[in-house]
Parts: sequence; structure tokens; C-alpha cells
Amino acid sequence: MIDIRQLNVFVKTNRNFYELIKEKRQLYLPDLISAYINQGCLLQLAKREVFSIPYSQVKWLVRTPMQKKTRAELVDILSSLSSKPLGFDADHAPNKEWLLNCIHSLRPNHEIFAKPEEEIIRVVPAE
Repeated sequence: MIDIRQLNVFVKTNRNFYELIKEKRQLYLPDLISAYINQGCLLQLAKREVFSIPYSQVKWLVRTPMQKKTRAELVDILSSLSSKPLGFDADHAPNKEWLLNCIHSLRPNHEIFAKPEEEIIRVVPAE
């Protein structure tokens, strides 16, 4: 089992570690500047202990979701869809775009993406 001390011998910076995981595991990762990305989370990703999604399996969200959700709500939704721990909480979550793309990849027909029923407009003739 690799620990952080052993890893520091081979990988000098978080940026190097991030790029290594992204390239070797082919994962869709949040931006490097995300509050989620740190040495601990990168180690968990490398060990496959937390939620991750292969880049090839991302179903890109091309439109704005119909329901507006906070980042905390999106974290809760993603957590409910994931079979593994996320490895972050709402205070240290990746950006909304990453969360939405992951949710959309796991459940494209989730209610937050559903279009509301079109309103039926009834025309009443003038009397």
C-alpha cells in the first residue's frame, strides 16, 4: 500500500499527481484549483476509494438544468447516486459544472434535468 511519504519520492507536486491520475486512470476530474483537489483526495482517487468517473463515460450536459440547485443539493444528489463515498462534503465540493456532468452521466433522466410540463393556455372567447 502506498502512503503519502512514499508517493512524495516519485511525485513532487499535487499538479504532477493530478496529471498522473488524470492521464493514467483517464478520469474526469474537477479543475486542479477546486477545493476538492488536495493530496489526500488524489491519493484516495489513485487507490479507487472514492467516487470517480472515467472520461469516456461522461455524458456532457449541454443545456442548463431546469431546476436550480445549490452546490450542497447537488452533492446530496450525487452522493445518493454513487456506490462509493464522494470523498468531499458540500464545503469542499468541486464546481457545479463538474457535479452536474457527473449526475447527468449517472442518471441523464434525473428530475433536475426534466422539462416542466408545458403550460396549457386556454383561450376564452370574448362575450
